[in-house]
Amino acid sequence: MKKNSVISYFDLICSIPHTSGNEKKLSDEVVKILENAGAKVIQYPNGNVYAYKPNNINLSGICFQAHLDMVPQKSDSSKHDFINDPIQYREENGWLVTNGTTLGADNGIGVAMILSMFNDENINNPLEAILTIEEETTFKGALSLPQNLIKSKYFINLDSEQDDLIVIGSGGTNVFEAYIPSEWIDSCDSMFGVKIKISGGLGGHSGVVIGETRINALVESLNILKTLADKYNFNIVEIKTQNPANAIPDRVEVILDVNKNQNDAFFKDYTDLFNEMKKSYQLEKNIELEITSNINQKSLTHNVTTKILNLIIGSFSGLNKYDFRFDIPEASSNLSSINISEDQIKMHWFSRANNEYFLNNIKNKLVSIAKLGNIEYNTHNKSSPWMPLYDNELALYIIKIAKEKFNKDIKMSAIHAGLEVGEICKNNPNIIGVSIGPNIINPHSPREAVELKSVDFIYNLVLESIKNLK
Repeated sequence: MKKNSVISYFDLICSIPHTSGNEKKLSDEVVKILENAGAKVIQYPNGNVYAYKPNNINLSGICFQAHLDMVPQKSDSSKHDFINDPIQYREENGWLVTNGTTLGADNGIGVAMILSMFNDENINNPLEAILTIEEETTFKGALSLPQNLIKSKYFINLDSEQDDLIVIGSGGTNVFEAYIPSEWIDSCDSMFGVKIKISGGLGGHSGVVIGETRINALVESLNILKTLADKYNFNIVEIKTQNPANAIPDRVEVILDVNKNQNDAFFKDYTDLFNEMKKSYQLEKNIELEITSNINQKSLTHNVTTKILNLIIGSFSGLNKYDFRFDIPEASSNLSSINISEDQIKMHWFSRANNEYFLNNIKNKLVSIAKLGNIEYNTHNKSSPWMPLYDNELALYIIKIAKEKFNKDIKMSAIHAGLEVGEICKNNPNIIGVSIGPNIINPHSPREAVELKSVDFIYNLVLESIKNLK
């Protein structure tokens, strides 16, 4: 594979572990590269980086933005350590892929493009760059930026994943957590330990693929249990997922104590309902069920088990509203995890909407269900929606350049996923912003891949666009 400057910088980025909350080493390296390129650089205590390179002040300045962190997802067979190991990738049919881990093209390619532009002697425009931390988890980086930081009129976020789309709006996000106190009983001879494992789901970024009605393995595993709850006596022992908060669970392990006299019938009925569920989801061809015995020492009480099932099934997870103007989801919620500890059960929903009204609607639904069950909860809006500007002059100009110089048709739209642009535009109200990026498939999953020719196209489109920007 011939490496251009963008891929060379991406190679360096992949060599430095940089999951959310673990960006310090990459932040330090980025600072060195930008300073060596002649930029004035501020590295904030939390790891955010701001850079400014004056160049020719008679030309329009552009601020570029990307995030330093990546999602740590791996297959069941992968031994990868995201804290210490570099990302290993290879080229396959024109795409960069890995062996069972996330690639980090989201948003390592964006970071690499910024580093390449700051080191490109043919760019004469004044350049600014903002590189943020924890975009994939807390949005802490974007939320902590100073107001009115950006000098430039134009702002380009490099965190989009489709090269024929220029984004002019994105969803806001809300986090909702519910808490049930744990109550434990010892396992007894009348109960039989069972492990239910569902795996092989498509999963993926909840802001990108939730409109495809992919299986949420966590929700569906418990939905089947709820269906069987009146017929069988069982208690939950443990629930395990491995996905980040902003991904649809593609696998789950549920450990139960089941009445020993009902064991065989429970196995059969659970399997039958799983197969019926699988047939109902046309996209999911590889999802599998495995039920085995398990040795349990204790389980949650039947009362707590019932509370968990009632809250999960009574609440909302999935697509809520669709925006037919842009052909995208408009509101959704995703149950991403349930963590059971000695003291409490914590359930985590990640909701999205492309305006504040729908975001609050989803929050109100989840709050109402929790209140009906007398269940403690906490909720907060994580990021602001980025409302689209339909006559966005920067977007229209880039679309014109793509057609004239590259014979490429690009459409302008909003997306459902949350972008940091919402917070940045709120704090810099005079900028005109867009988001673009190369083709990335299956982000936030071990099947993540980025197309090389698309990386070249987006980078050259940016260079051509800013050349004559007024």
